[in-house]
Amino acid sequence: MKCKIILFLMMIASIAANTQEVSNTEIIEILNKQNEMLQHRLDALEKQIDDVLWFNKVGDLCYVDKVFMTGPPVWNEKNPSSQGAGNPTKFWSYIFIPKTVKEGQKYPLIVLPHGGVHASFDTYYTHIVRELVTQGISL
Repeated sequence: MKCKIILFLMMIASIAANTQEVSNTEIIEILNKQNEMLQHRLDALEKQIDDVLWFNKVGDLCYVDKVFMTGPPVWNEKNPSSQGAGNPTKFWSYIFIPKTVKEGQKYPLIVLPHGGVHASFDTYYTHIVRELVTQGISL
């Protein structure tokens, strides 16, 4: 991270050296673009850390997995000629299976949809998962 910042500062110094004068507006614009890229990377890192936390917070009670699921495209597209129309539905899902399950037996399953473009099923919901898994329910 420090290396990227140093390279970025060197890039700004290079721009300043190659031109008579770099306006503050241009520098602010460059910094804002770098900040947006950094924020996205920090969001991705935060999600990866939270994924690991699931194992730490409920791993004593259940097996935890994260899977990428796909499904058919939206059945009734409002604009069938728009970009992305007809593409399959894709989303990440967590699976929590109690460690007490026995092969060949039937167990209840609960699906907890947590939708939306920016939806996130993070470890904030640990207490719910722990309670349901304790009751022998898979999620």
